[in-house]
Amino acid sequence: MWLALLDDFVTLGLLAAAGFFVALAVGLLVRYRQVSQKINASSDVGRDLWMALEQRMKKQDERILDVMGRLEVVQSRMMAAVVTQTPPPSPPVPPTPEPQVQLEERPVDVTSPPPQAQQAKPPVSQL
Repeated sequence: MWLALLDDFVTLGLLAAAGFFVALAVGLLVRYRQVSQKINASSDVGRDLWMALEQRMKKQDERILDVMGRLEVVQSRMMAAVVTQTPPPSPPVPPTPEPQVQLEERPVDVTSPPPQAQQAKPPVSQL
């Protein structure tokens, strides 16, 4: 009898453990499904943001190319206007002769003092 009762307790324990693992598996699968839905939603949002950014960049590239094209047109018009509006050549200016100055070289007398030293200085009392 004890053996039959023990056999029933083992069976109940195994059934309880199996039920616990089945409930755990169902709970984990539900949680996995929720997480995967959030991941898919965030991936969709990220993809939408990326596409919006790409479209904005394409528009900016188009605007830049448009401005560059306009600038090239304006430059070509300016160059055409500069080429057609060249001033007439001016007459050549005759060269002016520069006066030539010749310096006279005087022999320097080394033995005599300079002219400022030869002048007499007044006495101190007359000042």
